[in-house]
Amino acid sequence: MEFNRMDLTKENLTCNLNG
Repeated sequence: MEFNRMDLTKENLTCNLNG
């Protein structure tokens, strides 16, 4: 489950960087 959380954070960061 921790891996899933990391995936979500990574996606969120990418979305944030993309705008």
